[in-house]
Amino acid sequence: MSVRALDSQIKNGQFARIYLFYGAEGYLATHYARSVSKSAVPSMQTFNLHQFSADTFDLSKLTAAVEHLPMMAARSCVVLWDIDPDTLKAKDWKDYLALLSDAPDSCVLVLAFAHVPYDKKSTHWKALIALAQKAGVAEQFSPPTKRELEKWVMKRARAAGASMSAEAADALAEACGADMNRMTAEVEKLAAYMAGNEIGKDTVDALVYKDVASTIYDLARAVISGRLPVALGILGDLFDQKEEPVIILSALSQAFCDLYRAAVACAAGKGQTELAADFSYRGREFRIRNALRDCRGLSIGFLREALERLLASDKALKSSGADSRLVLERLCVDLSQLRKQVNAG
Repeated sequence: MSVRALDSQIKNGQFARIYLFYGAEGYLATHYARSVSKSAVPSMQTFNLHQFSADTFDLSKLTAAVEHLPMMAARSCVVLWDIDPDTLKAKDWKDYLALLSDAPDSCVLVLAFAHVPYDKKSTHWKALIALAQKAGVAEQFSPPTKRELEKWVMKRARAAGASMSAEAADALAEACGADMNRMTAEVEKLAAYMAGNEIGKDTVDALVYKDVASTIYDLARAVISGRLPVALGILGDLFDQKEEPVIILSALSQAFCDLYRAAVACAAGKGQTELAADFSYRGREFRIRNALRDCRGLSIGFLREALERLLASDKALKSSGADSRLVLERLCVDLSQLRKQVNAG
């Protein structure tokens, strides 16, 4: 089912018996779970809306909630938040599936996975998806494309009483790492600050704190451009913010992987479209654009050697007694010197 068809179904009150919302974009899974439950049970929610999380899940209580007749309403609704199917024991899993399969028509079931990742190899996941497809709706949410994300955030800005340029929307997505939950909070803050005026890129740059991944792209750019003092300054800021060294190194490695992919693509006469198709960049196209821009003048040989040094630093970082800050500072120095050597050669 398309998102447009799902929106129409919710608006018209034509509910399926079961909804399964899962996939890489947890924000959308949460949004639609709340939309279905609110529309299915617009009133008397104390009696007719039942919600379970991993901490409160109990099969006997779930059974009672599913079989409970709606009170002074057309239907009841049961929402299951992040109940990982692979954590259920064999007997509980069998009973769980049977309950979902035999739920009465007066109960709308919603299974929402905002934080539990979908495991396509899991037999439990396959059974759950098959059940939802047969009895209702199974919707896998992928991160939105750049254009979809721009339209969405600009719509959020208008709803909050401001306008937003496409350039500002793109800058916000980059600063937030395309995290829709964080973007929602940030656009509301920006709209309140601009008080009905247009939110521009300069406002986003000034008021939105960049996430670790975005900051580390700045670190990578500083290293490859030979601006070592800037690189070490960014690294120092990250340590001052108590960021985990392993996370910093992981994000820096990802930045160089992006650069390597972009350089190889350019050498093969390929571009953004092919990179987006071959790798998981949906909704994060800004990473491709940045990498294609920043890989100019970088040899594939340099990037391969850089990845080798990142791997060596990862091993050093995880060895006992290693000074994490020193390991990362030394890595920045080594990469900067390597870049100078390649330029000199």
